[in-house]
Amino acid sequence: MESEILEELKQAGSAKTEQELRNVLGCFLFSDEDVFKKIKVLSGGEKSRVALAKTLISEANFLLLDEPTNHLDFISENILIQALQQYQGSFVVVSHNRHFVNQVANKIWYIEDQQIKRISRHL
Repeated sequence: MESEILEELKQAGSAKTEQELRNVLGCFLFSDEDVFKKIKVLSGGEKSRVALAKTLISEANFLLLDEPTNHLDFISENILIQALQQYQGSFVVVSHNRHFVNQVANKIWYIEDQQIKRISRHL
């Protein structure tokens, strides 16, 4: 992609100002001139962080996240945890990362002995 990180977030359809978008990107470890990097030169982890930032600025009230912590370092994973803990909508997460699941889930479904089982939790 020829677009830059900040431009990518602007095109995501959010009504946020440039400063608000820069603040979001700062939470995902993109600061100062980093926001002008081309998407095509980013590492897999950086691209994942941009995708998560775009998802979180959307005005969607439901998210479906499949292994969202893949390619994230510890700091980025914690940023995602904080963002999901503050998220006002509903979300479903598919993840093998127990630490992540324990931080964001209030209901857990898992498969055991060819049956779907449920654990209820109150955070």
